[in-house]
Amino acid sequence: MRRTVGMTLVLVVAASLIAVAQVGGKTKADPRLRRALNDASLKFTEKSNGDFSLHFTLEGGRTHVVVAESKTEKLGVIEVREVWAIGWKGKREPSATVANKLLRDNARKKVGAWQLNQEDGTYFALFNVKVSADTDGNALKTIVFGVANTADEMEKDLLDSDDF
Repeated sequence: MRRTVGMTLVLVVAASLIAVAQVGGKTKADPRLRRALNDASLKFTEKSNGDFSLHFTLEGGRTHVVVAESKTEKLGVIEVREVWAIGWKGKREPSATVANKLLRDNARKKVGAWQLNQEDGTYFALFNVKVSADTDGNALKTIVFGVANTADEMEKDLLDSDDF
């Protein structure tokens, strides 16, 4: 009897731990975004905050990382998420020459724009596209490749590096 009670207790505790792990282990990632990435056959890494990092090898062997955010924002009936990549980084605000180059580049883009962010004393120029939260895999694939190529071209031009 004692052995049966002990085994039952072990099983109940194990089942509870599994249930807690499943509940506590829920991802912060938006399942719509994961589905679109999978439908597009894109390789990604899920970050702890639920965002997805996509690592691309581009022409000439250059590489670039694009982030697709799970977090969405609404404007009326429109729900969007951000897909972005870094194209420039510096310890100071960009020079007028760099800022004007980014601004001029915006005018040639069908979607997306350069934006300046600051974090912990470092400035970043991000190429950012706001897409529908329900964007399908084909459209998302077009966007992420466009973001990767746009940011990488600017990085090469402004920094002559391949760090991002």
